[in-house]
Amino acid sequence: MILEPVRLVWARLERPSARRLVEAAARSELVMVSGFVGRSDAPQVLADRLARRLEDQLRVGGPIQDPVGWLIGKGLPQRQECGDRLCDDRMLLDSGRDCPRCEARAAPAPVRACRSSPT
Repeated sequence: MILEPVRLVWARLERPSARRLVEAAARSELVMVSGFVGRSDAPQVLADRLARRLEDQLRVGGPIQDPVGWLIGKGLPQRQECGDRLCDDRMLLDSGRDCPRCEARAAPAPVRACRSSPT
């Protein structure tokens, strides 16, 4: 279930050692995600992450050249953009809502009125 969104990428892993490496990375990430969302929801959260990232990769980055490297380095790991331990790609793992810290960082700074010094 977890790797279903990237089944075509998985199919390109011909060597058993490459598959074992990706499986170990997926299990490790599943344990981490389980700590935030619980064991029952973690597989779907991780599968959704892979689907989002694959879509982004194909839309912006083009075809995946190194399936093992992409899965281990880009597809599976959590990407905290703001330092919040629940943040993953500007979304909170436990609720799926937009991360408020990321939103605050992305908001334009308040425009400050120019104050001229008295002459």
